[in-house]
Amino acid sequence: MAIRTIEELLLGCRQQDRLAQRALYEQFCDFTMRACYKYAVDVPEAQDMVQNTFVRVFTNIHEYDAAKGTFVNWLHRIAVREAIAVKRKNARLQFDESALTQLNPVAAGDIFEKMTLDEIKASILKLPENHRTILMLHYFDGFAHDEIAELLQIEVSSSRARLSRARSELLHEWQHLKFAGL
Repeated sequence: MAIRTIEELLLGCRQQDRLAQRALYEQFCDFTMRACYKYAVDVPEAQDMVQNTFVRVFTNIHEYDAAKGTFVNWLHRIAVREAIAVKRKNARLQFDESALTQLNPVAAGDIFEKMTLDEIKASILKLPENHRTILMLHYFDGFAHDEIAELLQIEVSSSRARLSRARSELLHEWQHLKFAGL
């Protein structure tokens, strides 16, 4: 009998069924690669992040609770956490510029509503790394400040302050771009 649904795959993974683990990996590998590649320097590093993600997923599959959210959201959070852990270990945190196309300006707030995608890309790339990282985690990956603080090992107030500064810098850059374009 072939395993078809996510629920069946998860049940199989909880029972350490290698076929279920392989099927889950194959079904979500590309999704996980996209989540990790935003933070990777290159494809091999992203592949390492994906590998680490699935090791963590299979090790902690018993902790997944469907009542708290979808498996995809749980997997995404693990992937981003693993990417950040690899970057912290390697002492460099970057992100893939193409990830900026995933931004939903309305969800990101009023500053982004004023900017074109090209302006957003140019402005985000000019941000200091610590501001850019928090902005990416908050707006692109949907992390709350307490989660960002835990990931980056900073205070929650620092996360809020850096995001506020990043937004201010983006507004300043947008005004500069608009003024220069006149």
